[in-house]
Amino acid sequence: MVAVPWTPGQEALARLSGGIPDKAALYNHWKHNHGLTIPHVAVCPGHQAPLDFAVESYLNPHNSVTLANRGGGKTQILGLLEGTEAECKRAELGHVAATLGQGDKLRGYLRDYFQNREKELLKVDAARNLELYSGGKLDVLTATLKGVNAPHPRYVSIDEFDEIDLVVWLQAISMAMATGDDPHTATRVLSTWKFPVGLMTDLLDHHEERGFRIWRWCVFETLQRCDKPDCADCHDAKCYDRLGKAHTWADVCDGRARRSSGYMLLDDVIRKFRAMSGHFETFESEHLCLRPEMLGQYYAHYRSEIHEIAPGNAAGWKPDPEYGHYVWVDPGVNSPNAIAIAQPVPDGSGGFDLVIVDGMKDGDGDTLLQTWPLVEKLRAPYGKLKRAHGDCYGYNRQNARLATPVFSLLEQAHGVSIVPCPKKLMGYETRSGAMSERFAIKADGHPRMRVWTGTPGGREIARAFSAVRKKEIGGIPMSDEPDLTKQDSKMAFNFTSACEYGVVLIDICGQG
Repeated sequence: MVAVPWTPGQEALARLSGGIPDKAALYNHWKHNHGLTIPHVAVCPGHQAPLDFAVESYLNPHNSVTLANRGGGKTQILGLLEGTEAECKRAELGHVAATLGQGDKLRGYLRDYFQNREKELLKVDAARNLELYSGGKLDVLTATLKGVNAPHPRYVSIDEFDEIDLVVWLQAISMAMATGDDPHTATRVLSTWKFPVGLMTDLLDHHEERGFRIWRWCVFETLQRCDKPDCADCHDAKCYDRLGKAHTWADVCDGRARRSSGYMLLDDVIRKFRAMSGHFETFESEHLCLRPEMLGQYYAHYRSEIHEIAPGNAAGWKPDPEYGHYVWVDPGVNSPNAIAIAQPVPDGSGGFDLVIVDGMKDGDGDTLLQTWPLVEKLRAPYGKLKRAHGDCYGYNRQNARLATPVFSLLEQAHGVSIVPCPKKLMGYETRSGAMSERFAIKADGHPRMRVWTGTPGGREIARAFSAVRKKEIGGIPMSDEPDLTKQDSKMAFNFTSACEYGVVLIDICGQG
């Protein structure tokens, strides 16, 4: 009898089920047995191919945070990955969906994965919680406290992570549990970037200390390769940002689509691009994965990729005590003391730019008098104090009834002289205008003020500039004033208003 050779799909499944997996086996299993070719080319600097995420997650389980675009295949890839882990590794898994609809979407992908093999493999139907005769199991859960408290699987995936609540995430962290026969566990979170002070931003900022590896891909990793003979049409496709600047698809693409290997239709993506005109920042968030959603941002000029200086990304720049520093203060009344530290940095033409290098907020009920010793310790590495500026209408909470100005008390107790900003004479529009002028791009392509994110305080202030939103009128952010009805916005605004006071006085005095 002549032996019939195995197909690539049969051979791949046999290798995976036999415990001898490799990248080729996974690729052939997903392509030949399930008809799906996962995009395999990383197009943008600092990005990875979706296939590399799926393969590495299977071969070397690890905690990971994945930032990806809308329509970027996150849920579908999880369906393939989790189906393969349940079938071939016989693993116990948990899939946490932010909404019921996302859970149903995952169940649909699982039904596709096990199509025509249900009687052979499934003990419990994939339309419910999946269980295989071989021992593999997958619970599809919704992101609620009850949902994430019951199971303790080996691998946990959280889909659209930025849409779940913090309290749910803190419970979900403890879900993954090792067993005696296999010590490997993994918690995988995937999402688009929705909120400037949300869970995604927090985990991206602190991934190293928390032991999470970052994976990132955008529309150009998932786009079909462009075969247009030239870019003429792409120069005509425009999308305006909220400051009125036009961006063409040709400029956004910059030839990247000619290296793509995905499945999203180019003309469909360009239609989305044009439809978002007036809100180009949303396209940057949802499809380019450059920043969180910035709708209604109070400091409209602020852009993380322009205004933030990360360690190692600015020709080795770091704070220098030779520059000296300024301290900016907003004591607050019902919100924390907010203190920012800025350095004047030579701009190369005889003038100075400003870099915010550090800061802190004290929300433990302490007055600014009680907080100041901590401020002294915080500012010690930054050289001589040039001047301290602040909101002169902030009061000690204990003395609010007597209306005793906090700066007078501070000078008496600590010898700190703070130059007051006449807040009541400078409304929101004036102060935010001074900040916008600082954030605006100069002829040399740089702003006059940036934020060093090499300190925890610097990172928090950078996030604050993105977090403050305008007041809404009829559901549309239109006011010239910030929305302080939400606690996150109020705390962030204290940080940024301290910076406003300092900038106004520095500009008035002709310093920096």
